[in-house]
Amino acid sequence: MANAPDHGAVIQERLGDDDRVEGYAFAIPVAYERSGGGVGGGKAFTRLVNAATNVASQSKHVGGEAGSIATTLPLDGQHCALTISSRSLTLWDFGMQFLDDDPREAFRLDRDQLRSIERTGKTRQGGQVEARLTFADGSYADWALHTHEAFDRGFWAAADRLSATTA
Repeated sequence: MANAPDHGAVIQERLGDDDRVEGYAFAIPVAYERSGGGVGGGKAFTRLVNAATNVASQSKHVGGEAGSIATTLPLDGQHCALTISSRSLTLWDFGMQFLDDDPREAFRLDRDQLRSIERTGKTRQGGQVEARLTFADGSYADWALHTHEAFDRGFWAAADRLSATTA
């Protein structure tokens, strides 16, 4: 990504020296909320189909009681840098083409609330790897992660260390 900022350095600057970035990967929730689409008389039908798809997808890929950690994760269709650091799990929105040098923090969770990140064995469109994030309250959410080196910097090594320390 020739014009992209150094994502890791930007994230590290935002987190500060006391919360070291261990790895990140650009990812999207598997149960992202579909919206839009349709033209003319088909708009209403498209909205109904999207609503039904959202409910079905969320019931399979987001688990937990209302208000649980997994249910508070953003479900918009924007790829974000899913970041594991020494003290937190964060999501950073670098814009549509990952080029924004002033990303929006979309989510933050204390690291001790994250139990594991495990590969589900499934792949998604474009070869994205599906991973299940499991939290201290027993809730979970499935995310699709890019595996190309431009979009994944040390994420799986950090996830594997996390799973080993919480087992």
